[in-house]
Amino acid sequence: QGRSLCKDNQHHKVVAPLAFGMFAIADRIPENHKKKLVLISAAFGLVYATANLALNATITQLMTGHITKLGAAISDRVGSANRCFNSGTVTSFSILVSFTIGCALGARIFLAVGQEKPIFTIIGAFYAVLLLLFRG
Repeated sequence: QGRSLCKDNQHHKVVAPLAFGMFAIADRIPENHKKKLVLISAAFGLVYATANLALNATITQLMTGHITKLGAAISDRVGSANRCFNSGTVTSFSILVSFTIGCALGARIFLAVGQEKPIFTIIGAFYAVLLLLFRG
């Protein structure tokens, strides 16, 4: 039987160094150059598609849906005898908390390293490590 790389959830091991390399190359392209935007967009697309597949098609970057789901769950819980949250609510809550922590940490790191540092290389390294840590 032929085994697909994606079915084994091993694709992230290929995407991680590729995305890291794309972010690192983007740091070397001068500002306001169209190639930089294209390369960064492609790198984020690779990371997003891999994370989306790893999370069983949970869309992590659209916060409106997660906020709506969490708000509906809270109102349902308050007005109902059922005091439990379902797994979708827990997932949305986890994504919102992760997003908030990521924003705060990202802002602190950006202020700490300054704009002279290779910020996209640093971001690419974080993404690569996270993708490699995924156990599918």
